Amino acid sequence: MPILARYLLKAATGPFLFALGVLTGLLMVNTVARRIEDLAGKGLPASVIGEVFLLSLPHVLALTLPMAVLVAVLFAFSALAADNEITALKASGVNLARLSVPLMVAAIGLAGVMLWFNDQLLPDTNHRLKTLLIDVSRKSPTLQLEERAINPISSGDYRSKYYLQAAEIDPATNQLLDVIIWDMSDPGELRTIYADSGRMAFNQERTDLFLTLFDGHIHDVQDAEPGRFQRVFFERQVIRMQGVGDMLERSTDTSRGEREMGFALLGQEADRRRLELHEIRAEAGRLAAAALDLTLAGDAGAPTGAEVRRASDDAAAGAQGPPLRVPGRLPAAQ
Repeated sequence: MPILARYLLKAATGPFLFALGVLTGLLMVNTVARRIEDLAGKGLPASVIGEVFLLSLPHVLALTLPMAVLVAVLFAFSALAADNEITALKASGVNLARLSVPLMVAAIGLAGVMLWFNDQLLPDTNHRLKTLLIDVSRKSPTLQLEERAINPISSGDYRSKYYLQAAEIDPATNQLLDVIIWDMSDPGELRTIYADSGRMAFNQERTDLFLTLFDGHIHDVQDAEPGRFQRVFFERQVIRMQGVGDMLERSTDTSRGEREMGFALLGQEADRRRLELHEIRAEAGRLAAAALDLTLAGDAGAPTGAEVRRASDDAAAGAQGPPLRVPGRLPAAQ
C-alpha cells in the first residue's frame, strides 16, 4: 500500500472510531432511558437485561456508523487543509483525485459490510429483541408487598386478581400478620379472607404464589344471590395464586414485520402483497360486473349484497347453464 494511502487511512481511522464510540454511546443512553421503564421492577436477571441492550446495539450501529464515516472524512480532510498538507501535495505534483481513492475503497468495503449487516444480522436481532420485549411485558412484576397498604397481585395473563393487606411483613421469613385478602378472581363472586397470620412461598418453578393462612374466616357474597351471605371459619387455609411469580417465559414467535425481514423475505412479502392486490381487484371487478348485470336485468330496485356475491360466484365458476335468475326479477338479457 502506498505511503499516502496509509497516511490518509490512518488520519481517518482515529476520528472514525472516536465518532463511532461517542455516537453509539449517546444513542445507547437514549435506548437505556426508553427501556428502563419496561425493565425495572420486574425482577429480571442481569443476563436478560444485558441481552436486551446487546440486541439493541445492531440497530444503533446501523444509524451511527454512517454518521461516524461522515465525521471521520470531514475531520481528516479538514486537518490536512489546516496543516497545509494539501498545498504541499499539490506542490509535489500529486493529483488531488488520488487523495480520495483510499477512502473511496475503504468506503466501498464498508458499504459491502453494511449491506450484509442490514440484510442478515439486523433483521434477526430486531426480531429477537421484539420477541424478548413482548415476553418481558407479559411477565408479572416482582412481588413486593408493603405493610399497611393494599397491594394488588395480578397474574401474568391479568385474569386472576387479588388484593392483599398485612399489618406486618417479615421479608426474611415471609411471615404475615393481620392479613386481609380480597379475592376477585371470579367475576361473579366477591370473597374476603381475614386471617391472624400467614406465610408466603413460591412453587419450585417460581410461577405460583402459595399463601398459607392461620386462624381466620372467609366472607363470601355471590352476585347471583345478593341476599345470601356465607361466613366460613378455618384454622389453616392454603390459597394458590397462579401466574404471579417472577420467572420469565420465553416464547417462539415466528411472525415478522418489515424491520425484521432481509432482502429475500421482503421480496417474498412484496410478491405476496401483489398477488393479494391482484385478487382483490379481480374480485372487485367481478362484484361490480355482477351488480351491473343484476341491476340491468331487474326492475325491483338495487340488488342485495348476497345476490351480487351469488352472481359473482356463478360468473367466476364459468357456469354454462341457463342465465342467472333472481327471485322477483327478469332473466338476464341474451
